[in-house]
Amino acid sequence: VEYAKASKEAVTPSEKLELAMDRVAVNFGLEILKIVPGYVSTEVDARLSFDADESVRRARRIIKMYEENGVDKSRILIKLATTWEGLQAAKTLQKDGIMCNMTLLFSFAQAVACAEAGVKLISPFVGRILDWYKKAEGKESYESSE
Repeated sequence: VEYAKASKEAVTPSEKLELAMDRVAVNFGLEILKIVPGYVSTEVDARLSFDADESVRRARRIIKMYEENGVDKSRILIKLATTWEGLQAAKTLQKDGIMCNMTLLFSFAQAVACAEAGVKLISPFVGRILDWYKKAEGKESYESSE
């Protein structure tokens, strides 16, 4: 909160809250990076799922916060919703060398769009896919061998 209050970037109370929330997310990521090798994903506010430009701006701000703490962007995945706008944001970010992890992904068509956008990682909602198969096949559950 002090980080947001002291910022000249955030003027309105809403902007200060958004900045504080991004900072909290980055702080969690910084702690995870201390114990986990490899990547950490940090999500852009899901309310921006239909705003490509603002998603890009917020993603770049998140990356800047990590870099200010000595973490190279090569360890960070920016998590975005797999909407049309989210994919446009991912394309822009990937061109800037910022890797993306796409979420809210429910279909093969979305997965193909992610591949075409060149994103680093997808996070499909496997539970929803399993729900579809249960309904389609009239099953309550599956054995682990299935």
